[in-house]
Amino acid sequence: MIVWKCVIGYGVEKKRNRNGIENGSINFVILRIGYGSRKGGQPIIDPKFEEYLKLCVENKIPVGVYFFSYANTVEKVKIEANWVVQQLNLKHLNSQYSLTKKMT
Repeated sequence: MIVWKCVIGYGVEKKRNRNGIENGSINFVILRIGYGSRKGGQPIIDPKFEEYLKLCVENKIPVGVYFFSYANTVEKVKIEANWVVQQLNLKHLNSQYSLTKKMT
């Protein structure tokens, strides 16, 4: 017998609002921690990441993260992955959901 548990999550980034975080209607949040550069520059932290992370912590909402990547070589992928791990360590964030990488 398979039993399914439905959870409602919410993906949040700079372009989306934070209503779901504040009204308690969700079970977890996936935050965009940052994004890469098409020109090969250093990764950039999402301008709303800190604000949304703080809201999630205050509301006891489990958090996962994703990174929007433009990497087109293994070396660039490694740079971006290491950057994400550094950011997670700086925030003392132990993500309860998988770290995902979204590519163009």
